[in-house]
Amino acid sequence: MPLRMWAGIGTVCVLLGAWFAGYRLTPLAAAKVNDGPSVHEFGVVSYPWGRVLLLNTPKGSRTALVSRSVILWRNPANSVVGPERTGPVHTVGWMSYTGDGGRQQATVVAVKVSDPAIAYIAVGPSGSRQRKTVELNKPLIFSWNRMIGLNHLRPIALSKTGRELYRYGYPLNTSVFDTSLLQWYPVPAAN
Repeated sequence: MPLRMWAGIGTVCVLLGAWFAGYRLTPLAAAKVNDGPSVHEFGVVSYPWGRVLLLNTPKGSRTALVSRSVILWRNPANSVVGPERTGPVHTVGWMSYTGDGGRQQATVVAVKVSDPAIAYIAVGPSGSRQRKTVELNKPLIFSWNRMIGLNHLRPIALSKTGRELYRYGYPLNTSVFDTSLLQWYPVPAAN
């Protein structure tokens, strides 16, 4: 057989191998490998090495990390925030990731608010805390180019006067860390 034919067969084999390994031509197509075809993107955060996609799926909100490999994309990590919540404030996306020996790092948090008393959401560790103005029923997306653990993010919902209305985390005075309890809790008003 001529060399050209062998090169063609080799190229087809490499492309098929990449396809079966989950590589795709676009970030959204790579995310659909793990989350199915009925996925709709509602937010994206770009990094030099990849993207974090915030997705609506038939099973609820998902966060997919996709990384670029030459011209193809793959989806090495997904996260699910937990059961869908319909309260006045709820987290609709979260990813804290490090990969490639620490060269790829990302933290993304997405929050949706339906309570008009909430004016701001603040998230992040001291020194890089972010505060954003709420647009009702639209996701607020916070991002950092490093991995930050949930215990350092300390998300809170604030009124126009800066009073804490809700905090994200586990119930106070508990020693049980059940992820179904990880949610937004009202902060009692000071006397």
